[in-house]
Amino acid sequence: MRLRPDETVTPEDLARGERALVKDAAWATTAGALYGGVILVGFALELGATPAIIGLLAALPFLAQISQLPGVALIERVRQRRTIVLLAVTVARTLILSLALVSFAEGPLQLSLLVLAQAAISLSGAVGGCAFNAWVHEVVPREALGKLFSRRLFWSTVLSSVGALSAGYLVQAWPPDDRLQAFAIAFVAAGAAGF
Repeated sequence: MRLRPDETVTPEDLARGERALVKDAAWATTAGALYGGVILVGFALELGATPAIIGLLAALPFLAQISQLPGVALIERVRQRRTIVLLAVTVARTLILSLALVSFAEGPLQLSLLVLAQAAISLSGAVGGCAFNAWVHEVVPREALGKLFSRRLFWSTVLSSVGALSAGYLVQAWPPDDRLQAFAIAFVAAGAAGF
């Protein structure tokens, strides 16, 4: 994949890119369903998280949105939206994959690593999302945005629903004494789906 901006974008390039954007959104939301939401809360509770830690984990994605301010400055300065998106998303998806290792860390270190990973994932996602929005709105014609984003939303909803149900079933069906292993498998699946 070339990371430099293209000088020209043909209609065929645009159609291929739109198909790729729909697939990427579907897999990215599947990754989110396999690692985030109730799965993340269940994992934190399994590690012994307090209500304050659960609240912090829930708040981090919203708090991380402030990183869009320096993200905008970075995007305007570097002018390499594709590169910024790729780097930010790769960092976030690698961290999601690494959450599986948190299951095997020792005692209180687990919750600290979980909070740090969630903060880094959220920060990376906010910067990547900022660059992505600028990139898409620069390339995709305004009149095509609604159709593109409706397809992205449809497939994202379908795959993330299947992913969340699968992860929930996996955790519920796993023997209670080894439940952290089920979460580790869900996180590996999330990282794989993200990539």
